[in-house]
Amino acid sequence: MIAKTVRIALLTAAAAALLSAADASAQTSFLVTASVAANCRIDTATDIAITTPAAPWDPTSGANPTATGAITVRCTRGTAYEIDLNGGAYTDAMTLTTGTDTLPYKFYAADCSTDFTPIAFTATSRAPRAHTICAGLDLTNPALDPIAGDYADTVVVDVTF
Repeated sequence: MIAKTVRIALLTAAAAALLSAADASAQTSFLVTASVAANCRIDTATDIAITTPAAPWDPTSGANPTATGAITVRCTRGTAYEIDLNGGAYTDAMTLTTGTDTLPYKFYAADCSTDFTPIAFTATSRAPRAHTICAGLDLTNPALDPIAGDYADTVVVDVTF
């Protein structure tokens, strides 16, 4: 029985030595930081073909052809942004590719009937989001009297955030 008591006493002494060694150590902490930018980028802007050479517009028909395209934007989650076209000019004119004649057109919202206004949105994730826009010939424009041919215009897309 004495052997057991001595043995327990030795284990207790070893544990006390370990505890006093742990008390002698020092601890510190440090901070890890990061900063996330509110940022947006335009992934794609698809071309809009209101009509094509294979299916051209017939000016005598009175029909107003429209077509849609998409502007795909990727932003930091929680970032509010706005998509605008042509610096706020939503009525423009395409130029005849082989001359100087013009063909007036305008932008519409995705429904192709409501006049375009800048698209305001807040990103809910950093995944790309496509925003639909529509373009159609401006039949109300008195200058709409085109000659036959192919017309084109380059549109500038602005995303502010």
